[in-house]
Amino acid sequence: MITLSFIHSANDKLNDLLDALKGALMRFRSGRSYNRFKLTLSLIGSIRALEVTYGGNGWHPQIHLLLFHQNEIESWESFILEDEIYAMWSTACRAYGLLCNRKHGVRFHNSRSMSAYIDKYGILTEKQRITESGITAFDMLKEIVETGDLTNAEKYREYVSATNGKKQLVWSRGLKEFFGL
Repeated sequence: MITLSFIHSANDKLNDLLDALKGALMRFRSGRSYNRFKLTLSLIGSIRALEVTYGGNGWHPQIHLLLFHQNEIESWESFILEDEIYAMWSTACRAYGLLCNRKHGVRFHNSRSMSAYIDKYGILTEKQRITESGITAFDMLKEIVETGDLTNAEKYREYVSATNGKKQLVWSRGLKEFFGL
């Protein structure tokens, strides 16, 4: 799994960030470098997930790409691949006015680290989850409904407006058929 992110601030509007992210992602997944990457892995397909949280630096949209491939990635190769992915992602981000850095722009998860990443959400308390990665729009809505506190109501409206009609989870063409789903 690859997580793609970028630098953002509390002044950024979610709709603007999502538009730029969409363009950067399209650029990232096209061209010779990405085609070489696909061949290196013998890529079968991917599942793309959009995650949006809100925290001290404002909206934080990121993409998780779950890659299904035939070629085994040795642990020493993952560092090389992560560098290649970062080079492609940072170039794509710049083309759409986004900045990323090496520490937070790309995270490469092998199957073991991905399992730990997913599992942590099942064991963290709500307070730890919110502190660690910001709050989701559903956390905002839950707070509004349960407490009547409208502090995040405008941010929730912004989220609904910006994400209306956008897909949160996208399977690459033919992947479901490949797995017989």
